[in-house]
Amino acid sequence: MRHNKLQTMFAWLAVLSIALIGDAFAQNVPSLVTQQTRLSTGGLSPAYVQLRAKQGVGTSVNFYAWDQAPAPTAGVNYSLWLDENNNIERSNSFGLAQKGYLLTVNPTGNGLIWTAPSSLVGANMGLTIDSTTTPGVSFVQLGAPTAVLATAAPQISSDRFIDLGSHALNFQGAGNFTVGDGTASNLDITLDQGQGATGAIHMKHVATDPSPLSSDRFLMLDGADKTFTRTLSSLVAANNGLSIDSTTVPGQSIVQLGGNPLLKNSSIDQATFSLSLTNGTLNLGANTNHYDINIDLGDTTHNINMKNIASDLTAGNILTLDNTGNVRTRPFGSLVSADNGLIATGSLISMGSPTAGSGAPLLTNRYISMASFGLNYEGSGSFNIGTSSAATLNITFDPGTAGFITMNDVAPLPSAKVDSTNRFVVLDAGTNNTYTRTLSSLVNADEGVTINNVLTPGTSTVELGSATDGNSTLTGSRFVTFSGATPSFSFDGVGTMNLGTTGNLAVSVNTGTADMTVQGANLDATAINNFAWIDSNTHVVHRTTTAAMVRQNTVNDYVGIDPTTGNIVRSISPTAGIYRGQIVGTGTYTYTSPAIPNLLAGASITCTVENHTGVLGAIVVQVTGVTTGTNGTFTVETSDDVQSGSFINYVVMNP
Repeated sequence: MRHNKLQTMFAWLAVLSIALIGDAFAQNVPSLVTQQTRLSTGGLSPAYVQLRAKQGVGTSVNFYAWDQAPAPTAGVNYSLWLDENNNIERSNSFGLAQKGYLLTVNPTGNGLIWTAPSSLVGANMGLTIDSTTTPGVSFVQLGAPTAVLATAAPQISSDRFIDLGSHALNFQGAGNFTVGDGTASNLDITLDQGQGATGAIHMKHVATDPSPLSSDRFLMLDGADKTFTRTLSSLVAANNGLSIDSTTVPGQSIVQLGGNPLLKNSSIDQATFSLSLTNGTLNLGANTNHYDINIDLGDTTHNINMKNIASDLTAGNILTLDNTGNVRTRPFGSLVSADNGLIATGSLISMGSPTAGSGAPLLTNRYISMASFGLNYEGSGSFNIGTSSAATLNITFDPGTAGFITMNDVAPLPSAKVDSTNRFVVLDAGTNNTYTRTLSSLVNADEGVTINNVLTPGTSTVELGSATDGNSTLTGSRFVTFSGATPSFSFDGVGTMNLGTTGNLAVSVNTGTADMTVQGANLDATAINNFAWIDSNTHVVHRTTTAAMVRQNTVNDYVGIDPTTGNIVRSISPTAGIYRGQIVGTGTYTYTSPAIPNLLAGASITCTVENHTGVLGAIVVQVTGVTTGTNGTFTVETSDDVQSGSFINYVVMNP
């Protein structure tokens, strides 16, 4: 392709040389013309640039090159461009080492250089760049892959904050999460749950120390909320019926009941909390000593609870209290009965009935006060409220203004069951009664937006516009306001964007003090058949073909092309600086021209004789004197007198 372009260029240069030299080719042409082409700057002392065939080109039938070009080197290439003076210049060399590089403008703006993409990507504030994992691609990464590289990586140079916005920031997967490397002496770590005591610090799945030692320590907070460590033994002491065991579990100081005598009369105020003694044998008293046991519940609203006592159907008596509080025995059958949701089977009290509708009805309203505790139904099975019978069962869930109804591990609806009949549970605004409603009844769209219920069965997809013309209309004005730093609204990808069809659609674009740009590979065209412009008064866009443009023969300015930039500019008339006229013959040999409005130095003056009377045949003329400047003149001498009725025609062309 480059060879063909060079051949075409040489052909045009040859034509240009013929046009400049003119009839000089009628003279003897030296053999040098067949070897080289010269471009002249013109003038009295022109400078030349020579283009000639390169040595050795005879061995090739289609290759031409400038002999000023650098010597060819395998794997070294160049790009050419025109500088601001229309000089042909070459870029820096490029080859395999510049694979994937970008061609960019140099910092001075007057040349092209090859730039590695990685040099265009920067990272700081704890971020680094990886340009080696995938050659030619720069990945911005959090931190550095090693502690050594982290020291050389861009450090965080100022405080940084992340506003979670009520969302979670999670670090997942297997690995280590380390804060501090043991070398810094002033690393402060703050965990603040926030005010109101509604936050919590959770530590889940913390492994149990398999080999505790006496040197193990605990984290503690001082009065200033700073964290320190302290051994357990420094915290624990025991007496008055308690002792410490530091040997059963190495590294732990276990406070045990017993091992030391009571040193004084002691009591435990349970403060409404429970005290449980579990697993083992509890002995109160001995056969050798007198031992009184007093249990005083304070009032009759409290109870003594005894759970998980082994069942013995042969035992005919139970313990009871007489009117003075003394413990006595009594037959069990005289005490046990059940109702109001409970049933009695012998000595066994059960909640509800083992079969549906067979008993254990509620006789009165019943309430359970949770008292900030949880009521849990655990394990596998079914939890049913109500049946499919005709009975009316009202169910109320009221978590209060600060509570929630939580449903965990609810399985997603299988795709095989997704259809248009799927429903959602909604609450009636007035009664809070629960109803079901399909998704399509919840979603509506208008003003240029439509709903697609076919794309995903069981899902109403809101879409911009309609797939069929005329099915999505705007009935009123709509506005989109841009705010923030530099917002943008883009239509990307491949397709067609139409404004208006057969109707009268007015389009107004008002960019204020900003610019409106139009870009596209097909905007440039070599054939121009119309012009577009904006009326400065109405701001309406118009166009006209070149054939329909109004002709004006009295204008002083013309549209021209700047030869340096190629821009369209306003220019003077192409005939400006050209003066024509006649000098009437008087029968003499010397004539002075009329005043020329502006006669410049170096102007071209052409004179011919329009001979009507006198000497028949050619009369030679020459210009012998020129006075330049405003109203300048020139002198014309003829080889014979020019009679009255004949004229000297002249043309003056300023440079």
